[in-house]
Amino acid sequence: MKGKTVLCTPYFFYLKSGFMQKSFFIGITALFFFACSEKPVPGSNISTQTDTTITQASQPESQERSAAAPPPAILSLRGMYKSGVDGASFYDCNTGKTFAVRGRPVELDSLYYEACQPAPYENESVYAVVRGQLTPVPAGQPVDGVLRITGIDTITAKTMFNTCLAYDFWCLGTEPFWGLLISEKEAGLFLKDIGEERGRRFSWATPKVQGDTWTYSTSDPVNREKVNVVVRKTPCSDGMSDRRYNYAVEIRIGKRVLNGCAVRYGERVSRE
Repeated sequence: MKGKTVLCTPYFFYLKSGFMQKSFFIGITALFFFACSEKPVPGSNISTQTDTTITQASQPESQERSAAAPPPAILSLRGMYKSGVDGASFYDCNTGKTFAVRGRPVELDSLYYEACQPAPYENESVYAVVRGQLTPVPAGQPVDGVLRITGIDTITAKTMFNTCLAYDFWCLGTEPFWGLLISEKEAGLFLKDIGEERGRRFSWATPKVQGDTWTYSTSDPVNREKVNVVVRKTPCSDGMSDRRYNYAVEIRIGKRVLNGCAVRYGERVSRE
């Protein structure tokens, strides 16, 4: 029998008398049947117990696997993408949530670089429509979730027409061409000096407001060079189109002075 061993005790006798031989034969026969009883070998039930334990233990694990949540769905997201020394992130225009990007197609880096041209600056955000999977994070984290980008539909430079990040003023000038984004939301003043092919970021500073004039005084966090920006509510023309603006701007960086027009966030402006 499996898992058992038969133990038998043989007895050998040499008897001279028939009666004694018969009596002893009966006794020996009875003793033989008691001695040849089946006894389980100690530990012979370990295999059975182990199999049972493994079976019982594997059932919850199997149930966990069958009840595991399916992978996150592929979503289409429209928003602002940026990448820098602190990693990449995506601001979703529809929900107003910010997601840390923890996986992206290899071509995204080169497409992002191209969208930032000319005169890119650190952590510049660009407009993007992507496909990807969202994973939630515990409450109290600096982001609203983790985004794994699996596909790219659109990636292009940010403009006053496609951005969904609130800004204070969007300024621009010609001869030389330049652009300045003033944004508390993005915590800075961002200059694209196209004439010099240079992008610069200035620290955020709360403006001094006097009537219809906003004055921003701050500096470059790298070289401490000071910048002074004055925005006034007055009709303005860029000199190259029929577009009319409600604000004029003057920028002073050292001895350099730039003049142009500005748009305030939320106010309508013609695309012509």
